[in-house]
Amino acid sequence: SQLNQVNLMADLLKQGAATGFGEATKNELRSVFASLGFEVDAEALARGEGFNAFSNRLALAVRNPAGGAGMPGSMSDSDRNFLVSTVPGLARSESGNALLIAVMQKQLERKIEVSRMAVDYFNQNKTMQGFEQRIAEYAQANPMFDEIQKQADALLQANQQAQSVEPDFTQNQ
Repeated sequence: SQLNQVNLMADLLKQGAATGFGEATKNELRSVFASLGFEVDAEALARGEGFNAFSNRLALAVRNPAGGAGMPGSMSDSDRNFLVSTVPGLARSESGNALLIAVMQKQLERKIEVSRMAVDYFNQNKTMQGFEQRIAEYAQANPMFDEIQKQADALLQANQQAQSVEPDFTQNQ
């Protein structure tokens, strides 16, 4: 699910995934040097490759028009670049990624909550009439974005702490 992918990206950031200007290129170079037999930070390479793969998956999920949003039809390079710019990625700063991940986590968790509430509401009332009002009241009573900055700050702090640890090049292969 998208939430699992976002949670995995959060885990990679907590483990010290380096993101920001030039990180995609650095990760490609790590891969080239590793394939040529040079010692590289294998963990940094794995984190970067994982973060990039999940980013691409999320960009494709954003494109999917099935839920009423997204981009139907064929996709141009400009469309692809736009979609990639809307999700966490290697080229984005750690603080930007932390904030995007926190927002996406809260949005996806809320979507799951609302789905569960819809099932419960229908089971109790045998109709969906009045459900929108119930959700509006719930959203008012449970603001989604109050905790996002705290969550993003904690994620960024974990990332910075993990990056301060020296790499162990003895675990290359």
